[in-house]
Amino acid sequence: MKTYIYLFLLLIATASCSEQTAPDHSVGYLRVENIILSCDTETLPITRAVDAGLKLEIWQGSECVRSYDPGAAELSKRIVLPVGEYTLKAFTPDQTEAPDNESGTPIYSVDYPFAIVSEDVTLISVKAPQVNIGVGVEYSDEFMANFTDFSITVSSPAGRQASLTGNVTDFLYFNVPTGGTHLSYTLTATNADGEVMTSEARSILQESGAELTSGNYKVRIGLVQ
Repeated sequence: MKTYIYLFLLLIATASCSEQTAPDHSVGYLRVENIILSCDTETLPITRAVDAGLKLEIWQGSECVRSYDPGAAELSKRIVLPVGEYTLKAFTPDQTEAPDNESGTPIYSVDYPFAIVSEDVTLISVKAPQVNIGVGVEYSDEFMANFTDFSITVSSPAGRQASLTGNVTDFLYFNVPTGGTHLSYTLTATNADGEVMTSEARSILQESGAELTSGNYKVRIGLVQ
């Protein structure tokens, strides 16, 4: 009689174990492998999403189903999601334009659609483009030989101003102008006689004359022959 009891208990344990290890066909997995921050032809690869300084959200239709702050440890692991269609949104958390006399920072944003398949791992490598404008300056050697204490001040249509002083490689970041308006700049420099000269405001356009889109641009300053 005891033999039958043990056999019955063994069958129950085996059945219970089988139920626990049965695959869940209603879910799949997402892994964000890397994010590339891009601007024009310049790319800044980020090997892991947690290093990118971007906030990540996963949307299904009009609902945000997951949200991860920059540096979230969960982004280094597989994310379990129900089977379905989704959109990954990766973006700079603070997209507010800097105040007067502050250089600001580049802003990145991307929406990337993807699908979760049952029991499969969806790998994502996404490129997040810069969505604001960076303005730098480049002076010719001849100009720098004839002028000192030079700087440019960049102004936005909204009235924000920020300056770059000297021969620097920094950028000033602005929102993209809308409605046919433009960023503009004025140049201030001291000539060999010690006179301080300030130019009239000039619009900043692409070399082709087209309006600026998102990306980084340099104002080139030289001497007119």
